Amino acid sequence: MTRSWQAVVLLAACGGEETLGPSPPALPEAPSNFGIDIPSPVRNPMTLAGVALGRRLFYDPLLSGDDGVACATCHQQALAFGDGVALGDAGVSGRSLLRHAPALQNLAWAEGLFWDGGAVDLESLAFAPLQHPDEQAQDVIALVGEIEAVEGYPAMFQAAFDPGEVSLPNLVRALAQFQRTLISAGSRYDRHVRGEPDGDLSAEELAGMDAVRRHCAGCHASDHSTDFGYHNNGLDASYSDRRALLDRPPPRSALTTRSGTTPSCGPRRTRPRSRWPGRTRWRRRRWGT
Repeated sequence: MTRSWQAVVLLAACGGEETLGPSPPALPEAPSNFGIDIPSPVRNPMTLAGVALGRRLFYDPLLSGDDGVACATCHQQALAFGDGVALGDAGVSGRSLLRHAPALQNLAWAEGLFWDGGAVDLESLAFAPLQHPDEQAQDVIALVGEIEAVEGYPAMFQAAFDPGEVSLPNLVRALAQFQRTLISAGSRYDRHVRGEPDGDLSAEELAGMDAVRRHCAGCHASDHSTDFGYHNNGLDASYSDRRALLDRPPPRSALTTRSGTTPSCGPRRTRPRSRWPGRTRWRRRRWGT
């Protein structure tokens, strides 16, 4: 069942390019089948000004080293904030990435990010694509000065944060606020479980829902269609724990369960491996995000 997008982003697509539309008048509300509130850390509560800033940054190619690759280059709204290909090559280097760019949906509820859980939250996640040579290849120290020199940005940072200086911590906080508004919860299935109008399911669809709940919900749990966990999907005959993985690339099986993907099976990873061991924790300590 296809989900529609309840996002704070309103874009017009023309010739494959996405144009930034007007800012939303209010923050989104959490769908009732997801919980009472949209989760956000105490150190970075969502505000209209913060979301508006993060939204502008998300679509700004200035965030890349060559001023040509925005976050939205690989996370396109028309493709569920993904890129529609198995392994993208739209980054600064033009080389094919080693991992698929995931769709961005309901990230506020995720307890780990990247395919292996290498980022603990959206604030720490941004450092990897910003600096990766095959993605945005940016010098993040230089980026602060570039952003500060653009008309309008200093005032937006001032409105969004206190203190409101243009800084790397504030930049990644704004990106995180915007991404927490990318909520997918408007499908007919969602309306059905919430008891809303136009949520009727056919007998065949109800039977399919029952089958998924009986056979797939071990990993594709809850109305997010994922448990946000990390599982062995059976692609590797043997499966090692995190300590053994730190000195070599993760097995193909050590990947997160994504909404709408083939069900995984096997033992669950309790402590997922970082994309670059220790990198996420170091970034949070150094930059104070």
